[in-house]
Amino acid sequence: MLQGLTNQYVIVARDVSTDANDNTLSILKMVDKVEIGLDHITYDRLTKDASFKFSPQLTFAVAASFGVKDYAEKDSDFTVRFVIVSPLGKKLVKVDQQVKLQKGTDKVRINLNLQGMPLDSSGKYIFTASAVDGEKVLAEGSTTLDVRLFEQQPESV
Repeated sequence: MLQGLTNQYVIVARDVSTDANDNTLSILKMVDKVEIGLDHITYDRLTKDASFKFSPQLTFAVAASFGVKDYAEKDSDFTVRFVIVSPLGKKLVKVDQQVKLQKGTDKVRINLNLQGMPLDSSGKYIFTASAVDGEKVLAEGSTTLDVRLFEQQPESV
């Protein structure tokens, strides 16, 4: 089992990529707040129906890094679990990715691209990345995204 694993960061951005040649991470347009104007019908339904969710055409990338103090003595496989929880406490997204911390390295980076993230209310959405072995959490980190949904007034003619 992997000992001493820590979370180094969890970041939400518009785009994240890792260069295949030198393993450098590019983070473009970090996001910590989003405002979305909704038509009257969608806004009304969202505010009155607790089970209603919608997925606007928002694209996000979540980047996370896990590392060890010293270089890994052997290859270690584990799962990184990305979870997004809404302000209402609902788990909206859960994605597991298998990763390997390779011998002689001290960190592993994981990127998750989200197309049309589901939303159910205004408030802080919690993005958590956990390194897990089975159901045992080895390390965990999180960040928030503040979402403000408002009723967009129709344009007058």
